[in-house]
Amino acid sequence: MDEQKLIGLLWKGHSVDCVRPLLRSKLEDAKALGSYLIYELCEQARPLIDDIVPLLYEDDPQLRGDAINCLLGCATQFDDLALGKIISLLDDPDPFIHRQVMEFIRRCDTAHLYVGVKAAAKMNPSTVFEEICTIAIRSSDGCRNFVEQDISALVQHRNPVSNRFAVGIALRPRLVLDDSFLELLTGCDEEECRSAIQFARKAPFPRNVLRVASMAEIQSKH
Repeated sequence: MDEQKLIGLLWKGHSVDCVRPLLRSKLEDAKALGSYLIYELCEQARPLIDDIVPLLYEDDPQLRGDAINCLLGCATQFDDLALGKIISLLDDPDPFIHRQVMEFIRRCDTAHLYVGVKAAAKMNPSTVFEEICTIAIRSSDGCRNFVEQDISALVQHRNPVSNRFAVGIALRPRLVLDDSFLELLTGCDEEECRSAIQFARKAPFPRNVLRVASMAEIQSKH
């Protein structure tokens, strides 16, 4: 049976438990198929979360990336291990994963982000993740309202992990898009960071989020 037929059956109500043996398989092709299916299922893959989280530790970047995208839809704020590992992947060796995590930071719920940042700091003591956590805790309402000083501190940090986190934070959708946050990112030289910023400039809000106005537009009217 091909992938699309499997997806069709799952969307029609067939139990997602049939995907679990694929995720646990030692055969690369089987695991890759399972990874693709959970990527398509997204929030409906919640019953499989104990089998999805181990994919974050796989050697294949595609498996890690599929898991990140799936967990964006199905993880909850109580999944601190999963959320912490995702944030920790800002230090992954693969640029593809950096892009996936920056997009996760951009789109995830504030509560999930806060839990992930704190968990990543615990998983990586005495590293840049602890510094990121300190800034997050200092920000108003725990990751909800990063100010320009926070973004600037993250961007100016010599560790690229901090720079990647800054990109994800600055690109998070707000009711009012503050273009000054994007200007703070001009010092990010890493290709994946520049790519994420360029993409966000073209599509400043994820789908189904109403664009109200940019800060510059508001100021020009007063």
